[in-house]
Amino acid sequence: MVDELAELSHRLHSWVLTEGFPLWWDKGAAPNGGGFYEALDASTTPDTITPLEYPRRARVQPRQIYCYISAQRLGWQGPWRRAVDHGVGFYEGNYRLEDGTYAALVDGSGKILKRNFNLYDQAFALFALSHMAQALPDQTEQFCAQAERLLDVLYARFHHCQGGFHESDPPTAPLGANPHMHLLEAALAWEETGLPPGPRFAQLADEIVDLCLTKFISSETGAVREDYDLNWQAYDSVLGRRIEPGHQFEWAWLLLRWSLRRDDPRILTIAQRLFSNASHFGVCRRRQVAIMALNDDFSPQDEVARLWAQTEWLKSALLLAHLTSGIARNAYRDQAISAGRSLERFLSGPVPGTWYDKIEPDDSFRAEASPASSFYHIVGAILELTRLSPSLAR
Repeated sequence: MVDELAELSHRLHSWVLTEGFPLWWDKGAAPNGGGFYEALDASTTPDTITPLEYPRRARVQPRQIYCYISAQRLGWQGPWRRAVDHGVGFYEGNYRLEDGTYAALVDGSGKILKRNFNLYDQAFALFALSHMAQALPDQTEQFCAQAERLLDVLYARFHHCQGGFHESDPPTAPLGANPHMHLLEAALAWEETGLPPGPRFAQLADEIVDLCLTKFISSETGAVREDYDLNWQAYDSVLGRRIEPGHQFEWAWLLLRWSLRRDDPRILTIAQRLFSNASHFGVCRRRQVAIMALNDDFSPQDEVARLWAQTEWLKSALLLAHLTSGIARNAYRDQAISAGRSLERFLSGPVPGTWYDKIEPDDSFRAEASPASSFYHIVGAILELTRLSPSLAR
């Protein structure tokens, strides 16, 4: 009898080793130490790939660094260390500012185009620094010091009196749940390193989880809304009503990871409700894909499906299956298989190693370039699938 989850794990693992990592290093890395491109366009002819010379966002560079550090962990035999050094050199040499924060945007030559502070970008800086500190032992001390300095700046200049952080100085609305979700991801990554900054980041993780439980998750619906005013109250408007199924899955996965370190019995039920809302209301039955957004009454707000939401569906289903038993375990396992199949649809780009980012409400793929930012989501899902699928074998 074929184990569908094991087969899915094998296919995705093979895809990233033979198609994903080789292509995004060969075509996705700019020459002469120019970091990583924002996107690859394969729409001209099936065998032609054109890197797009967009300005390079701060969030893309650390994500690609993480991907190639993970390449070595997944067993890629290609030049993962060259790829990491290539990304680190461009990122650290051009984005990091005098105060320890990271600029938002540079051009291909490394010239800063936007110096403005963006909390989301700082979260990914901290996330990448945790992986860089582990993968590059000759620079571990340096990256630990940089992470602590950045954390100091966040608390000194941007800390919110009710927990979490403002997104600008002086503070402006809206405040977002999403940057805090990625700060939690970064904090857990640092805690898991066992390196000296770990205990400080454990405290940060605790603070963000408390903020999520007390402010982000609605007591009425059990869902996380996206945007808030300066007092952490959800807007009474379309902006404040937005619920993204992909983020419900992602919060569930991160809260479960936190609970495994804290042994907090509350979290499983909370994560299960987040997952249930997202899978019941946020997965289109006709297309079998997780859609972009719901209103807070769980009616559809944006029925476009993006690749990244499928990866978070997969990760959260896998971890819930791992932490449950019996009927629940089997149901989550089936959800993981459905999410993995959905992800595979997006990975059927016109050139091996490329992907589609969006499926339209009519079930057609949107014709556009493959964004590099999706690779972090894909690699993270494959890492989780590789880690957990053996324990879920039938």
